[in-house]
Amino acid sequence: ERANGMVPGEAVAAVVLKRLSQAQADQDPIYAVIRGSGMNYDGKTNGITAPNGVVQSQLYRSVYDRYGIDPETLSYIVTHGTGTRLGDPVEVNGLRDAFQSYTKKEGFCAITSTKTNFGHTFAASGLVSLISMVQALRHETIPASLHCEQENKYIQWENSPFYVNKTNQEWKDSPGKPRRGAVSAFGMSGTNVHLVVESYSKEERDEKGTSLPYYLLALSAKTEEALAEKVTDLIAYLEGTEGQKADLLQVSYTLLHGRQHFRHRWAMIVHQKEDALYALKRAINKENTPNLFHGVVPSMFTSQTALMKYITSLLEQNKDARKDPQQYQENLMALATMYCQGYEIDSEALFFGTNAKSLHMPTYPFARNNYWVESKEPDMRYSIRETIDSPSPNEDPTTKSLRNEPKKDHGEASKQYALQHLSTPEIDTWSSVPIAKPESIQLTGVKDKSRGNEHSETSDIEEIEKSIAMLLKEVLDLDQENVDRDMPFIEMGMDSIVGVEWIQAVNNQYQTSFTANSIYEFPNIRKFATALAQSSSGFAEDAIDGENESKIDSTLPIEPIDKPNDSPTLNNTEEVISYLVESLAESLSMDKKEIKLDSELVELGLDSIIGVEWIQAINERYGLTLTANSIYEYPYLREFADFILSQLSMENELDNSSPLHLQQLVKSVQAGEIDIEQADQLLQRGDIKK
Repeated sequence: ERANGMVPGEAVAAVVLKRLSQAQADQDPIYAVIRGSGMNYDGKTNGITAPNGVVQSQLYRSVYDRYGIDPETLSYIVTHGTGTRLGDPVEVNGLRDAFQSYTKKEGFCAITSTKTNFGHTFAASGLVSLISMVQALRHETIPASLHCEQENKYIQWENSPFYVNKTNQEWKDSPGKPRRGAVSAFGMSGTNVHLVVESYSKEERDEKGTSLPYYLLALSAKTEEALAEKVTDLIAYLEGTEGQKADLLQVSYTLLHGRQHFRHRWAMIVHQKEDALYALKRAINKENTPNLFHGVVPSMFTSQTALMKYITSLLEQNKDARKDPQQYQENLMALATMYCQGYEIDSEALFFGTNAKSLHMPTYPFARNNYWVESKEPDMRYSIRETIDSPSPNEDPTTKSLRNEPKKDHGEASKQYALQHLSTPEIDTWSSVPIAKPESIQLTGVKDKSRGNEHSETSDIEEIEKSIAMLLKEVLDLDQENVDRDMPFIEMGMDSIVGVEWIQAVNNQYQTSFTANSIYEFPNIRKFATALAQSSSGFAEDAIDGENESKIDSTLPIEPIDKPNDSPTLNNTEEVISYLVESLAESLSMDKKEIKLDSELVELGLDSIIGVEWIQAINERYGLTLTANSIYEYPYLREFADFILSQLSMENELDNSSPLHLQQLVKSVQAGEIDIEQADQLLQRGDIKK
């Protein structure tokens, strides 16, 4: 009754769908079964957001008729339920009309809305409701609809099949009958969707797996810390309610077949759950036991053919060794050793002939690092405090009175020019300071930006929009009329390669330093132009400052600003590696402690866009001409660092060597003394005599 509007929310929701027959064949865990679904459109209504109860009711009946569903078998409906006085009555009364076409039974179907829990998550709201329904089926509980004290008086509750569920209630299967519920979701512009979901056969879920003499439990992670957390999570799972019911066959199969395997690894051979818990707790304390194995796979691991054949042989032997527990255990120990060295174990071969299937078990643990958006430090700019003889029209009276005071001799102050930091770069108004100025200095006031013409700023942005639209037209080969200023770049066809090319063109034209990631931060022409205008204004201010400073007498003693020397020592291996780690961490927005030399660049998150920018930074620092392909040719950071060091070493040799003749260069390439890339660098540098 109190609700009269919706509260926006945010959500990311995902579900995995598969044909029931295929899921059963693959022995996947099945949460629920979609029995039927349908969609239609409101058509003409009083407005784009106004619902159409008649059309919604038609949708419900079409779903029930098409899939042979008796509405009386529905115990629970998750409604769209936005909490609006207009929308809620239209939805519930439409359901009532549809149900009464099949049954006169009253008060048997509970209704709730997830909007009371999460708010309206817009495009995700339908999936949020579906997940809520599936969780209700899974936990055999119909949840309460929160904050409902008095029902909406515009809904016809009398003789209705529905009631608002205000407290959690148990929801059990009836003999031979699955539990059924439905989910409704409506789009703002008139799309209506209705979905009927039912529970999966409990007998199928509780089927036990084949018994084996021993089981191989395998765990892996990207770091030792994450691996330790995975061990802790598995202990908690096995000691919990679900783990106590779980079969070790399914646990072993899930850990081997249902997980990606990383470098840091634990493996253990166990006979029963008590053995598993004992071994896992020893692993936490890093204690050695005969059935516990640990290893770190080398970053550039290459499997040996002979050992691969050995693993295949062990798996074949195990099919017959199940009747010999000791032999089976020894074979599993050998497989555990191979696993910890970096070899993958064929789970299908290991569990051949069993009914092993995956369970819902703890997955990879999150690092739980904080990534707060921190405010950037303001630019520190030097400004010249000035005195102006003629007051401006809007001058403060206090400033005017100071201006009219007789000038006083401030001694040394009259011979030096004061520099002051501005903590906020946008402030361009200068206050007057009663410092006597030398006669040789001409001071020019900087105009107050706040007194500028707003129309001029708007027209500037429009000009920028036209300009960058032309650049975009060139790189995407579009007609000018097709460049929509509000359309996302990605929808226009911009990919990572074109994005880098366009950003470079923009930077060259406006003397800015945008990165390729900017096309995601400012995703269309209008937003990008605004950001570009703000960035360019900084250069304009610098130009104004430069004009004023140029009028200062060059004889004045202004202290020089120290500039750090960024030139690296070419043969300093530690410096190069340190720079690569720090620059990569900065590019990926990571803590440099997370980047190890044995890391694979792609696994760290280096993609084509960031890769191009990182290579450009390396080229600028060391004067190289590398391409982004280098990160794929040398995919591990250690390999890449060695490659950079070799390039720098070659640069030193080239700098110290006398010029080659072109014929000598060709012979050197043919003889394998230098490669094509090195020869190309020599040609570009002009170190070749013809």
